Amino acid sequence: MSRATRHLTWLPSATSRLPNFSSNQSLGDFAQELNTALAVQPTETDIGFHQELESTFPLTLTNPRTMSVVQIAQALLPIYELWN
Repeated sequence: MSRATRHLTWLPSATSRLPNFSSNQSLGDFAQELNTALAVQPTETDIGFHQELESTFPLTLTNPRTMSVVQIAQALLPIYELWN
C-alpha cells in the first residue's frame, strides 16, 4: 500500500508541472513551454522517487533518472494494472 501511495502522489505531482496544450495556443508556444518545464531541475522528491524506481523496477525501467514522466507512466502502466 505504501508503494502505491508513493506512486499515486508522485505521478500527479510530476505531471501537474507539465504545460497543458490549448487550441488557442500555437504549437511553437506549447513546445517552448514544454521545453522550459522539462529543463527544470528535479526536486529532491523526484530524485528519491527515481532512485526507488531504479531499484524496484530494474527490468521494466531501463534508466528512470533520464526517462520523462510520460515514459515512466507508460512503462509502469501494466504493473499498475496488476495492483488493483
